[in-house]
Amino acid sequence: MKDIVIIGSGGFGAEVVQYIHDNQNSKEEFHYKIKGFVDVDNVSYEKYQYEYPLLGNDTYQVEKNDVFVVAIAGSERMARRKSIVQALLRKNAIFVNLMHHTCSISNGINIGQGNIIAPYVIIGPETKIGNFNVINYQSSIAHDSNIGDFNVISPGTIITGGVKMHDENFFGTSVSVLPYISIGSNNKIQSGVVLDKNIDSNLFVYNNTRNKSIFLGSTV
Repeated sequence: MKDIVIIGSGGFGAEVVQYIHDNQNSKEEFHYKIKGFVDVDNVSYEKYQYEYPLLGNDTYQVEKNDVFVVAIAGSERMARRKSIVQALLRKNAIFVNLMHHTCSISNGINIGQGNIIAPYVIIGPETKIGNFNVINYQSSIAHDSNIGDFNVISPGTIITGGVKMHDENFFGTSVSVLPYISIGSNNKIQSGVVLDKNIDSNLFVYNNTRNKSIFLGSTV
């Protein structure tokens, strides 16, 4: 049985603990147990009063039986999340896909490493999911879509068929993406937006009072 080290002890870390507990109680083939947390300080760790130890900070040394999940999902911590993953990969860390037992994953999908797929997510056939994405509660990604790396898809988001998404995008809650839309990298998309046109990179996308999508400047 492998030891899961959870990177990040904030609110999403608490949710990841629950996903693991749910899978332990529901899936006989789930051969992982929680070893503890790694975080930059103990503030969030103490807030949530975890039953698992705080193992250390960014200098944590990977051990033979360790596997990792990255429980960092806030829009303001996207770059930090990527840098932590890169540092651990240089230490030969192994990242696992954590998929809640209630999610529906079609046959024929191609999925990378280090993804977290939350409860009641639906992923359609012939979909490609890259690495280190967070796909949160009750979101859906329809057939033939292609999702890159380090994206965060917040609860209730609907990505319809044939969408192509690059890397490091943050989707607020309940975003809808129409079929065959292309999305660049490093965009922030406000909650409730209906994305009905292709977008490039480094944009903040929001709705105005007429419910039209507006593209505002650079995020970098």
